[in-house]
Amino acid sequence: MDDSSSTIPKGRAPRSVIRERAISDPEFRQALVADPRSAMRAAFGLDLPEGVELSVLEESDNQLYLVLPPAKALSEQELAGVAGGLRLGSSFTSTLAPTRIRPLNLTSWHYFTGT
Repeated sequence: MDDSSSTIPKGRAPRSVIRERAISDPEFRQALVADPRSAMRAAFGLDLPEGVELSVLEESDNQLYLVLPPAKALSEQELAGVAGGLRLGSSFTSTLAPTRIRPLNLTSWHYFTGT
């Protein structure tokens, strides 16, 4: 791994830059898996706030990971929309069909991996 610290270019997502570096630099990848906090500090000068935990996982041909965002409680309005209803004032009106949601295309792993 090159010990010189670089920066995350303005306008670029840090995750993308870190991922690209891990793909192109085997030594950085090894350091990132072993000790993510130290590897990011050495490579990019990034310090994670105390209390923030970072886990780095390597996928294999037969082991994939799906990362979910934090769970969020739905508001009353969002909950009504998910249930296929609409609240107007103090009355509740059912809709004929829930809000149209674009179906997820799972015909290829390319959807998940972007490759």
